[in-house]
Amino acid sequence: MSIEELFHIKVDENYYLSPPQEKDISSFVEYLNEPEIYKFTLAIPRPYTTQDARGFIKYIQGVENEYGQPMNWVIREIKTDKLIGGIGFHCKYPIGSHREEIGYWLGKPFWGKGIMTRVLKKICDHGFTHLNLIRIEAPIFDYNNASMRVAEKAGFIREGIARKAYKKDDKIFDGVIYAIVKNISK
Repeated sequence: MSIEELFHIKVDENYYLSPPQEKDISSFVEYLNEPEIYKFTLAIPRPYTTQDARGFIKYIQGVENEYGQPMNWVIREIKTDKLIGGIGFHCKYPIGSHREEIGYWLGKPFWGKGIMTRVLKKICDHGFTHLNLIRIEAPIFDYNNASMRVAEKAGFIREGIARKAYKKDDKIFDGVIYAIVKNISK
């Protein structure tokens, strides 16, 4: 795979993935101030500010330097080149691990169109092929039914409940563990 293909991943005729850039700051602020996105994510602050977006981009660039390739991408419309969401590996496990954790979000105007399912499938293929992953985990809040449907449509299997695993706004609640594994022969 070429450097260009590592940095720009075509999802379909309408969307592609690329690392976040300074030009994306206003879109981050616009979409990540949506209360429902905040409700379903653990690390996105509210309100989400320009400073938060700049800090996130800097963090992502550091991860990319550490891993030698992108581990997080924004979802872009091909026709406008505008950011509409994000997806990435949390780099929870050591470099070179056979497994990784994934997270994703999509701007509310784009919900219910099947975009995230296509993006999730594509980035899992990328993880299996180019990051040598065997297992990709998607921990999801137990009340995020839409994200569970996305994971299931992308081929993830519900493996169990992580009891009292999350704390947000002083509430403790369960998570649902989903995973997909690379089809390998023994």
